[in-house]
Amino acid sequence: MIIDEWDAPIREKPWCGEEYLRFLRMLFKSSSTTARIFDAAYMTGILPIKKDGSQSAISDFQEYSMIKPRDYGEYAGFTEAEVKRLCREYDRDFQSMKLWYDGYFFKNTGSVYNPNSVMQAIDNGDFDSYWTETAAAEKLMEYISKDYNGLTKTVAKLIGGVDVTVNTNGFANDLATFRGKDDVLTLLIHLGYLTYDETTGRARIPNEEIRMEFSKIVRDVKRDDTLKRIDNAPLGGVKLEKCFNVYGPCYPDENYMVNLDERMMKIKKLVDNQKYFVINRARQYGKTTTLWALKQYLKEEYNVLSTNFQRMSSAVFCDEHTFSREFANMIIRIINNKKQEISGFAREDIRALERASDDHTINLADLFYLLSNLCETSKKPVVLIIDEVDSVSNNQVFLDFLGLLRGYYLDRKQTAIFHSVILAGVYDIKNLNQKLRPNEVQRYNSPWNIAADFDVDMSFSVRDIEGMLSDYEKDHQTGMNIERAAEVIYDYTFGYPYLVSRICMLLDEQAAGSWSETEIAEAVTILLNESNTLFDDMRKQIAGYPELKKMLYAILFYGQSFAYNPDNYVIDIGKMFGFLRESDGQTVVANRIFETRLYNYFLAEEELSSAIGNKAKRDKCYFIHDGMLDMDEVMKKFVEHFHEIYGNENMNFIEKFGRKIFLLYLRPIINGTGNYYIEAQTRDERRTDIIVDYLGEQFIIELKIWHGNEYNERGERQLAEYLDYYHKDKGYLLSFNFNKKKETGVREIVLGTKTIVEAVV
Repeated sequence: MIIDEWDAPIREKPWCGEEYLRFLRMLFKSSSTTARIFDAAYMTGILPIKKDGSQSAISDFQEYSMIKPRDYGEYAGFTEAEVKRLCREYDRDFQSMKLWYDGYFFKNTGSVYNPNSVMQAIDNGDFDSYWTETAAAEKLMEYISKDYNGLTKTVAKLIGGVDVTVNTNGFANDLATFRGKDDVLTLLIHLGYLTYDETTGRARIPNEEIRMEFSKIVRDVKRDDTLKRIDNAPLGGVKLEKCFNVYGPCYPDENYMVNLDERMMKIKKLVDNQKYFVINRARQYGKTTTLWALKQYLKEEYNVLSTNFQRMSSAVFCDEHTFSREFANMIIRIINNKKQEISGFAREDIRALERASDDHTINLADLFYLLSNLCETSKKPVVLIIDEVDSVSNNQVFLDFLGLLRGYYLDRKQTAIFHSVILAGVYDIKNLNQKLRPNEVQRYNSPWNIAADFDVDMSFSVRDIEGMLSDYEKDHQTGMNIERAAEVIYDYTFGYPYLVSRICMLLDEQAAGSWSETEIAEAVTILLNESNTLFDDMRKQIAGYPELKKMLYAILFYGQSFAYNPDNYVIDIGKMFGFLRESDGQTVVANRIFETRLYNYFLAEEELSSAIGNKAKRDKCYFIHDGMLDMDEVMKKFVEHFHEIYGNENMNFIEKFGRKIFLLYLRPIINGTGNYYIEAQTRDERRTDIIVDYLGEQFIIELKIWHGNEYNERGERQLAEYLDYYHKDKGYLLSFNFNKKKETGVREIVLGTKTIVEAVV
């Protein structure tokens, strides 16, 4: 049985959808009493199989969709090789064809083109929009105008060339059941209006044809508060309302961002001095934004060829012939891209690269000969920038590519080559061992030992954050205390760019106030409880590097200190991923956000089997009164349950696991509403200070191991002084006492104007 347009009734006559699905179930579903009617069935359509409740309406079908085509991506359209062949046969410009109709990219296939549009362009000899309007397309205007969760602003970003994150899991595979922005965006992916990268979970407009169609739709959407008027730019563009951004690079005219001038001047000095170097920083640390800004900063003096290796499929690196063709093709695309504003290359050198992009015999040596000619005849020095370079850094073809770059660099007085080369990624290409497990270290030696050190600080300082907030305040007049808001955000993030911008984005979107400390704490709570690519990457790297996981656990729960040593493999890996940093010669967790997220990660692994955690879940109703947290009651109940569960444990057990036990009790109580942070300055094997934020109220709790009355009294005085810093009159002291004559329980101590609630277990 073959059915084309299987989903047409669902798309065009939704009122008959349920009856139609029942029919399909009867037609294809077998059971213990009913045999299958057909040996095989093949259906095509726009939508995946309709979901019906908790299961698929036609559960026996294998699905291959625009979101997950698996091994069948090449059948979704024309491959690049097929389009190249058609362009040669019919004498059409391949680069224009690529600009207009390419952009769909599948992990196992590479570039895929819209077949109908390609054939129309070949027949007509004209590059234009040949997009076929459908009933589903007509509904897009309605969906956008409803502005699900800020959909119109998202569409504006898409038209402006910004990638957006899309959660495709909840889509019900129809045109009626929409629960939010993600469902509409998922439909747009299935309709072909967006292309989706299943690796990153992000979507974008694939080409100029679709950009035109989006612009047409937006013109008819009456949302003056969100979408500003359409500019008269080629192929349609939008003037965006300025916003904070964590999805892709930031642009000064579209996003609130820190001033990069000082960084640009420092990087340009490296470029001016003909340095080859690597910008290696942790995930979402502003590398791509920096590279975009650098390209603009250099373009007056240099011809900048900027690309991204993540846009190339793994198949490109299977052998040097394939890589050389694709690299030549990539350089041609950059030069021909009107937005790049590149000029001054000799036409004959460009044609030579064009021929190379179709030459299946070309090798790396041939490619570099052509690149050398290109650089030699260029009217400006040529700078090569490659982002996400570590995505292929352990690939032999890439290593050979680096080797040739190194050879030409060393011989640059005799042979022309790039003036400067800038590679960007998480891993330092100078040391490929970082990306490998210890048992693999001997397999690779990087040829990139010519690279200069890159020591430009890319984190945000308090002053950087102040500048960004000042720009925001000019537009929005919130009345915020800019200096204090910047200090608080920095205190949570230690200037990690993604975390700073995400907190600001949450405040912009969800807070209707003055960016107070309470509002910032609420934004942090949302951030800590959400799933995002940064936290997903954290879990992946911790699972992949057990030595790193062990060190983080020891720092967090045992109070163990590690002298900072960049030659220590584990510390180097942790710093590279952004999880660790140096502070006064010691290795510490990079920021409060990461620290709390790591605590939550480790505690979640033990929470289900934790007896005291289960007690906390049952007791939660005792601790919340009128929406506020009763910390006195928390301490009383903890003492009670601790003795019930751990009363017979020895001293070594309590010393080692005491703070973890308390956090296992605390976390279920405040989870989802409040957060906790560990003060790095006071954390050691004997003492830990915990700050709890609950709906804007702070509680200071000191955890101590009992070491005699004198030590304990000194701790009480330290806590009283610490309360002054936080402008608090009341604090909490939890003492793990191993004295056989100890008096357990909870008591109040008054020290001057301060009250200390001391709990002894």
